[in-house]
Amino acid sequence: PPPPSTPPSSPPRRPPPLPPPPSPPPPALPPPSPPPLSPPPSPPPSLPPPPHSCSTFAREQVEWANLGCINLQKVDFSGAMLAGASFIDVNTSKAIFEGAMLQGATFERTCCSGTRFRQAQLRSANFKDSDANLADFTDAFLEEASFHRALVVHATFEAAQMAKIKMTEVNANSCSFVRAEMIEANFRRAHLARATFADADLTKATFALAVAPRANFRRAMLLEADFQGADLRGSIFQEADLSGANFRGALLYESDVLFARGLSAAYCLNFNNLIAPVAAQLARQHLTVLFEIPQVQTELGRTFRCDHVHIAG
Repeated sequence: PPPPSTPPSSPPRRPPPLPPPPSPPPPALPPPSPPPLSPPPSPPPSLPPPPHSCSTFAREQVEWANLGCINLQKVDFSGAMLAGASFIDVNTSKAIFEGAMLQGATFERTCCSGTRFRQAQLRSANFKDSDANLADFTDAFLEEASFHRALVVHATFEAAQMAKIKMTEVNANSCSFVRAEMIEANFRRAHLARATFADADLTKATFALAVAPRANFRRAMLLEADFQGADLRGSIFQEADLSGANFRGALLYESDVLFARGLSAAYCLNFNNLIAPVAAQLARQHLTVLFEIPQVQTELGRTFRCDHVHIAG
């Protein structure tokens, strides 16, 4: 018998397709960058401290310029301890240093106009190239101090102790040195027009090549002072002690030596330019004078050759 018919086999069922693998997650975005920080505000420019606050820094060896204290106008340093302090390039005009201790202090190129140094201790202080016009150094102690090329016009040094002070090439026109003690002071090439040295002690002082027209040396002590080559036209030496003073090459036109002491000492008048007004005053004193140059011009215009001459009558 025929084999039983088998039902037609259905085609094999394919397995359902696998789901596609999940896509990888998108890359994580970088975190948002924080907004740029604004730079911190710059500090305001540092201003120099006000003048009067600088007085709190007053001490020995202080350097004011390094502290920013370059303006010390009208600051009161009375009695301050400022030995060795540096005031270089600082403005101290109209400041007060009365009784201050300023030994060895430096005021080089400093403006000291109108500054008061009354009774200050300024031994070996340095005022080179400073402007000290109208400054007041009354009763100050200035032994061995230096004012080389300084301006001290109309300044006052009355009764100051100024032994061995260096005033070379200084401009001290109309300055007052009344009753000052200036033994061995050095005024070489100084400008001293109308300066007053009345009653001052200028023993062994040097005024070589100084320009001092109409200066006043009334009653001054000028023992062995050196006036070689100085311009002393119109200066006053009344009652001064000129013992041993050297006037070689000095200009003495219209100078007044009436009643001056020491003129009769042998070598005390080395006048190269003795002129008639001076000779007339010497004649009234009946003094014997030594002339270094043997030709002397008289009031009448006549020239005499002489070594030693007795002017009288």
